[in-house]
Order: sequence, then C-alpha cells, then structure tokens
Amino acid sequence: MLQNSDILINKFINMIMRKGKSTTAERIFLKTLYLIKLNTKKSPVYLIKKALNNTTPVLYFKPNKRGAKIYKLPAPIKPRRASFLSIKWLVDSATSKLGTNFEVKLFEELLHTSNGFSSSTKKKDELYKILIDNRPFLRF
Repeated sequence: MLQNSDILINKFINMIMRKGKSTTAERIFLKTLYLIKLNTKKSPVYLIKKALNNTTPVLYFKPNKRGAKIYKLPAPIKPRRASFLSIKWLVDSATSKLGTNFEVKLFEELLHTSNGFSSSTKKKDELYKILIDNRPFLRF
C-alpha cells in the first residue's frame, strides 16, 4: 500500500477509486507512476504537480440572483475546490479516452496536460471563456 502523506496524491487516489476499492485505485496509481518514470525519466510527483498546476482554475462561478435572473459572476475559488476540480477534470478526461488500460490512459493524460495540450486544459479554457463573457454582469 502507498504510505505517502502528500494530500494531493491521496486526493488523486480517492478520485480514481470506484465502488470503494481503494487497493485497486492505489495499484492503478502506482502503475501510472511507474509508466511516468519509465517513459519520461522525470520525477512522477513533479509531473503530476505540473499537470495539476496547468489545470487548476483561479476563478469560478458565483451565482447571483437579481430579480428573476440568475447571473453567473466570476469569483475567486478556494484552493481545496480548485484542486478538486483539477483532479476531477484529469480523471474524467482519462476515463473518456478510447483504450483498454486505464493506467495508460491516465499516463497519457498527465503527460499531455503537463505539456499544456489536453482535454482537461481545454475544460479550463472553456471555463475562462464563459467567465469572460459574464464579466459585464459584475456590476450586480
């Protein structure tokens, strides 16, 4: 079992976990770390943190009701929520890829995200486009 005190790695394992099978999620994560070390010759923890930094949002929606309309105003996001969203986007993007082995899909997603080109970074960019479009409503 993985006995690491790093909070982000534990959050990552918990997001991978399905139906309460934590040992399976740890095995998947360790295989992904092994693939990163084998193929990139870089520190796996460095690559994961770089990928998380590339997908972590700084702003998010804050709903504001004005009359009968609800405006989605851009507002700063708390660090815990931001890290949750970035890990969720990474795992969801790896899940939606075609292929049979989740370890390989997660490795490819982390590698592409650390370079700045993946579907999880596109989700962050789409979020920022929506926030920029809603910027005129900040007067409310």
